[in-house]
Amino acid sequence: MQKQNVKRFGRVLTWGVIAGIFLFWLVLPAGAAQIKELKIGIGVDADTLNPQEQTTTRETMLRTGEIDICYKPLPSNVASLDKMDDITVEMPLSTRTIFMGLNTQKGVTTNKKVRQAFNYAVDKKAIVERILFNTAEPMDGPVSPKVFGYMKMDHQYDYDPDKARQLLKEAGFDFSKTISMRTPNGRYLFDKQVSEVVQAYLQAIGVKVELRTYDWPTYVAGLLKPIEESELEVFLLGWGPLFLDADMGLYGQFTTEVNPPKGLGSAFYSNPVYDDIMKASRRAQDVKERLALLKEASEMVWDDCPWIWLHVEKFVLAYSSKIKNLAVTPTEKFFPTYITME
Repeated sequence: MQKQNVKRFGRVLTWGVIAGIFLFWLVLPAGAAQIKELKIGIGVDADTLNPQEQTTTRETMLRTGEIDICYKPLPSNVASLDKMDDITVEMPLSTRTIFMGLNTQKGVTTNKKVRQAFNYAVDKKAIVERILFNTAEPMDGPVSPKVFGYMKMDHQYDYDPDKARQLLKEAGFDFSKTISMRTPNGRYLFDKQVSEVVQAYLQAIGVKVELRTYDWPTYVAGLLKPIEESELEVFLLGWGPLFLDADMGLYGQFTTEVNPPKGLGSAFYSNPVYDDIMKASRRAQDVKERLALLKEASEMVWDDCPWIWLHVEKFVLAYSSKIKNLAVTPTEKFFPTYITME
C-alpha cells in the first residue's frame, strides 16, 4: 500500500487503505508523549459495501497488533475484546441519541395517540440488552444524560403492548394501512438490526410495516425534503450534539425553524408554545431559570412523542493495553496527545 501524507497542526497524518479498512498513522513531533507512530483503524473504504464485515476486519487487526486503536467495534464483539488482557475497551455514554422519527405532519403518525402507542409497543430495554449487548442505555428523556439541561422524565414509556393497542383503538387507527419504515445500514451501531426489531414490535400489535434500507447519501436526501415532498413516515436516525448542552437537541431537532429543508428536524414537529419556550431558554442568563425552561420544553416534547425514544449510544473504543492516558470523550472523540505506550 502506498501511504499518503498530510501535515496538520504540526503533525504528519499518513493514511491509506488496507483490506478495505481506512487507517491513519499519527506521527507525533519529536518528544511528544515519547511516541513516534500510532496506527488507528477508524472506518471503511468508500467502495466497501459491507460495513459489518469491515468492522470485523478492524477488530482482527487490533487483536493481531496490526493497529493500535479500533474505532467502534461491533457491539456483539465488545465483551470478548474486553476479556483480552492486551486490549482495553472504553465505552462512555455519549451525547448521541438514537430514535425512530415519526412524521407529525403527514400520515398516521400525525395523531399523538398513535405516536405514544408506538412508544409503548417497543421494548427499548430488550433492544439495548439483546441487540446492542449493553453498548447503549434506554432513553429516559429527550436528550442524553451527558448534556447540561438533561432531565429524566417522571413518566416513562415502559414496554406495554396492551396499552399500545388501546391507544391505537382510541385513535381510530386503520390497521389495513401499511406504514413505510426506512433505515440506514452501518451508520449507527447495529442500526438495521434495531430497525428490524422495531418493525417486529409494531407488527406484534397489528401494525403493518414495510422496512426499506437506503445508502447514507440517499437517506439524507430523503430527510431534507420539505414537508410537501417528504415521503417520511417512520425512520431511524441518530443525533449527537457536539457541545454538552441540551439546546442542540431540544432546539436543533424540535423547533419549527429546523423543519426540513432548513434543518434536520425531520419529524416536522411544530409547536408555537414549545418554540417560545426554547427561544426564552436562549435569552435566559440565570442558570436556574434556564434549567426550568429546558425542563418545561423536555416534558412537552416527551409527551408529544415526535420520536420513538430508543436509546443513547455509548462511544465504544477498543485499543492496545500498551496505550495509557488516552482521553475518550462523550462527543465521540479521542485524543492521543498525552498518551504513553509501554
